[in-house]
Amino acid sequence: MNQHVLRSDLDTTLAPFSASALRAIGAISVRFFAARAESDVLRIAAESVPSIGCCHTLACYRWVDGAGLPCPRIPSPPADLETHLRVHHGEGRLRLPDWHWGWSLPVNNGSETVGTLIVAAEHEPTQEEIFLLTMLTQLAGAALANAVPRERTATTDVELRSGAPGVPIASDGLGFYRLVDAAQANGQAQQFVRSWLGVLLDYDRDRRANLVCTLSRYLECGGNYDDSAAALHIHRSTLRYRLGRIRELTGFDLRDVDTRFNLQAATRAWQFLALVDQPT
Repeated sequence: MNQHVLRSDLDTTLAPFSASALRAIGAISVRFFAARAESDVLRIAAESVPSIGCCHTLACYRWVDGAGLPCPRIPSPPADLETHLRVHHGEGRLRLPDWHWGWSLPVNNGSETVGTLIVAAEHEPTQEEIFLLTMLTQLAGAALANAVPRERTATTDVELRSGAPGVPIASDGLGFYRLVDAAQANGQAQQFVRSWLGVLLDYDRDRRANLVCTLSRYLECGGNYDDSAAALHIHRSTLRYRLGRIRELTGFDLRDVDTRFNLQAATRAWQFLALVDQPT
């Protein structure tokens, strides 16, 4: 497929569309323009992808000061996507493990790229589906122009990870993250993360793997294989392999309650530190 197929202009030669596709786009439009916060707009775009075709959303980013900020309620993306985003600023064909087709779709507000959707499918989408994906990103860009911009703070960054976008989090409500924020001043939070995740972080860096993200999602899903695999958009066998590598590399017994507690605390602290360390 040529890159020019995914273009910003709405090519009317691809019409007419199926009635179900038009209904889906109409419903998405209503949701977009009812959204007030920027994070809500991108979340709606990410959640809407499966409703208009065969694609799934693997990741969603809001561009803030040249950095891709992951959006809420979307699984952690494959590690190699970060390099693509930095080099291509979120646009173009992707080669993704476990997927036949992948694309990075820019969300534009005028001439500025303000967001990115990473989508994938088990087979090549139809022209209609590609057109609808393009329309989806255009609607998202238009909705972002009317959304309320938000000041980026540590609290906002934690909110983006919390799964509750649009709901302000008071400092007293940060709970665990307040402890991490306080502990990072003297390096204790970083030391805690390294003590539990250091081997995996080094492995991910050297092998361009995704073990820490896999572990994080597995723990957040309560150790449920089906939910974890679905959240990560991978097969159960792939999840089983990754968890096996985690056990081999760390020596940890993931069935042990205390170990699971500390690993979940470490993965959450790692996410928090990664967010607040991004340039503002």
